[in-house]
Amino acid sequence: MTDDGRLQLVDAHLHLWDLANDWYPAMQDPAAMKAYESLGDVTRMARDFLVPELREEDGAVEIAGVVHVSAVSAPRVHLDEARWLEAVLDQLGVPAVTVGSLEADQSRAEIEADLDAQNQGGRLRGARVLAGIDPASATAADLCAVLAERGLVLDLVAKPAAIPAHLELLGRHPHLAVVLEHAGWPEATDEAGLLQWREAIGALAALPNVSCKVSGLGMATHALDADTLRPWLEGCLDAFGPERCIFGSNFPVEAMYGGFEELVDSVRGVVDRLPEADRRAFWAENARRVYRI
Repeated sequence: MTDDGRLQLVDAHLHLWDLANDWYPAMQDPAAMKAYESLGDVTRMARDFLVPELREEDGAVEIAGVVHVSAVSAPRVHLDEARWLEAVLDQLGVPAVTVGSLEADQSRAEIEADLDAQNQGGRLRGARVLAGIDPASATAADLCAVLAERGLVLDLVAKPAAIPAHLELLGRHPHLAVVLEHAGWPEATDEAGLLQWREAIGALAALPNVSCKVSGLGMATHALDADTLRPWLEGCLDAFGPERCIFGSNFPVEAMYGGFEELVDSVRGVVDRLPEADRRAFWAENARRVYRI
């Protein structure tokens, strides 16, 4: 807590974007938007979200560090985004590191070249492939090997039904730091969907090198109130324990479903029951450790 009583946290999943850059067809192209219909009306997040807009959202907390996750949805523009981000992240005034983008069909040489290009400012701490990667592919094997060799994090994008297919791949890379994005991207939110999700993340949690980013739940629930989020928050903590759970806001995507303060209050309703050391780990220390902030 800060001197004025605000919660201090590290936001391990944040996006900043300027729609003057033509990098976001998911928000800019009506045809491309159709692939994201499950999120709801994506035009509600089609607005510039830069440091001033973030400050308007986060007044109820003190953000002490940031992991910026690449949000581009057009091919081959993640290198442009990485260059653009340097000056933008400087404006935050707090330690800021990045999770970059890679694509689903790259060779090992291409993966290494893209990682080098995205680390020109020394901020790169990991990478993700947003869609389309086959865990049995050569690209997936090369990706895990290169990230492990470089001490970088794999931000894993895998929905519950796809998690079993990743277990064998990740089991071959015990020294790779893996962070499951968005609590495992739950889809169905009925009782059967909750059970499938809990079984999937429980199997992944058996790998000691995997952590869980508690973020993005609004994309499944379309709400950020405490009662809606509680079973998912408790599921993450039950599976991974507070020592392997990492808070991320997923703003401004989550702004489609509620405000930053509502999200934090809902999460606190569960996390505040933990011992103080576990609360500090969840809100900040785990992110600092895993992403070397």
